[in-house]
Amino acid sequence: MISSVFFDLDGTIINSQEGIIKALQYMYEKVGIYHDEATLKTFIGPPLGDTFAKYDGVDPNDHEKIQDWINIFREYYDVKGWQENTIYSGVEDMLKSLNQQNTPIYIATSKPERTAKRILADLKLDVHIDDIFGAADIESERNSKKDVITYGLNNLPNHIDKKQISMVGDRENDIEGGHYNDLRAIGVLYGYGNLKELQAANSDWIVQNPLEIAEIVDNENK
Repeated sequence: MISSVFFDLDGTIINSQEGIIKALQYMYEKVGIYHDEATLKTFIGPPLGDTFAKYDGVDPNDHEKIQDWINIFREYYDVKGWQENTIYSGVEDMLKSLNQQNTPIYIATSKPERTAKRILADLKLDVHIDDIFGAADIESERNSKKDVITYGLNNLPNHIDKKQISMVGDRENDIEGGHYNDLRAIGVLYGYGNLKELQAANSDWIVQNPLEIAEIVDNENK
């Protein structure tokens, strides 16, 4: 049984590559570091602080430096980058199918919550979604996917059965964050992750396209 679905945003609902990569290029130029575009693409999904620690040697406990870099990133992203998104083919039909199945839909993203709400409203996808849970504006307060999912679960309506929720995402942190919160997880291959990554994270299902997600939910509820 799947009573509700939590969705990652970047790489699962929207292709946000253009805006995020331009914002990263802007930021890295300001701090004097270069990464090629192929490398920057792998940064999409996990919290930026984790990425800075992994690829740039930033101390993960240096919250001031991490926040300074994020603020530079936002100089571009909050003005232009947040609008440089497209909806993945099949996503709207998948959301409509879940709506028709009366399956509540929630977003759980490492993107700041205010930004996620702004994007989904701009793309007119918010009409399909019951609530949006995201990271705090200050990265050190709530940024990991497991913490965002926990936050979302703690803010669900009382009638939602938390034991029957599934998490959907394209990166290992989505799958691992779901499992940390005792949710089954669906990995998607059309985003920024890959089959090896999703298998290593022990995805309960792996799909090629969005409509397969609605099919899984329908089959689980029969």
